Amino acid sequence: MECIFGYIIADSDEAAKTIKDAVHKTIIDSGIFCMTPKPNNLLMWAHYADQHKGACIKFDLLKDVTTFNFPKSVDYSDDYYSYNYLREQGKASMAIWHKSKEWAYEEEFRIVKPTFHGLIEVKPDAVVEVIFGCRCSAADENAIRAAAGTGVYNNLVFRHATMSSSKYQLDII
Repeated sequence: MECIFGYIIADSDEAAKTIKDAVHKTIIDSGIFCMTPKPNNLLMWAHYADQHKGACIKFDLLKDVTTFNFPKSVDYSDDYYSYNYLREQGKASMAIWHKSKEWAYEEEFRIVKPTFHGLIEVKPDAVVEVIFGCRCSAADENAIRAAAGTGVYNNLVFRHATMSSSKYQLDII
């Protein structure tokens, strides 16, 4: 029996670029659903709801375990996520669950669907509440209410975020 072996010599800059590109492709080719347990977080509304002009949707994850399977909390750190690409290739996709500590206020959970693109379909019973931002226009609110009023979302609750008159906080009413 003849045995052949080889070894790898790689330019570290080229290797780093190749690995970074592979991780980026993994992220781009995946559907990532992000959520937080804190609907009154001022910065979440500012960053993700068009400066408080949008809406927040509350889901009951147990009413659609197929869509909401395996939510995992994001790990916040001062350091980049690191691993040995040659020895730990399976860990490349773990970078999806790591962010700078600067974002820790989000208390984010993510569900990753590999090779998924576009909108996800959620069972209507899992959609339990809509919170309108404190700067949401009447036209946008009416459009959302009309879309939800088709009879599919029978038990949907509508609430509003309002700015507190004495503190830097949102009250959900």
